[in-house]
Amino acid sequence: MIDNKQFEQKIFDKLKVRDENTIKEEYNRYRETFFLFIKKYFKLDDDTIKDLYQEVWYTFYQNIKNESLLVLTSSLKTYLFQIGRNQALNVLKNLGKSTDVTRNHSISELESKGHLSRNTTDQEISGLKSIYEPWEDDDQMRVLSGSDDNHLKKLTIVKRVVESMTKTCKSILIPFYFENKKLDEIFNSLTKYTTKNALKTQKYKCMKSMERLLLEEFETADVY
Repeated sequence: MIDNKQFEQKIFDKLKVRDENTIKEEYNRYRETFFLFIKKYFKLDDDTIKDLYQEVWYTFYQNIKNESLLVLTSSLKTYLFQIGRNQALNVLKNLGKSTDVTRNHSISELESKGHLSRNTTDQEISGLKSIYEPWEDDDQMRVLSGSDDNHLKKLTIVKRVVESMTKTCKSILIPFYFENKKLDEIFNSLTKYTTKNALKTQKYKCMKSMERLLLEEFETADVY
């Protein structure tokens, strides 16, 4: 019988080779808990939490690529949440804010005390479903299942397509996807939008246009 440590290592081995089904399963497995954890202890807004979770997985793969992560010495959940905790603390530091329960405790300690439990109310879960989309609609995670070569090709194509778009779309997409700026930052820098929802609507329209162009470019370059 495979023990939990061996099971975690098997998952990690599949993630290292970018097994698509494993990435989807693990990405979705911890997302709900991650949102609730960051929301509860760091009081960050929904867009920031969504960005943090994407950044967690990006950092995870960067650590594999630069070989700073060769073997998991903890559970995958603990490793991912530790990255998220540190990133959330950095966000609070930049905002001039602080938190208590997580600053002096490791993720493994918090988990042992039940702080990372999935025991949530129906109301919390209902509200959570309106915050995040499933894997299939998550723009920044789609490229994870590709090879490194395909990933680089896709990034090159994405940059070229974005540069070819309207000034309005570039003013949103470049800061958001290439400069890692939050929607709040973009909203504050663009005076033409009276509300954040108006900016979100425009970003959605630009994303749809970009996706159409990318599908054509990806098909031509054969980088699916």
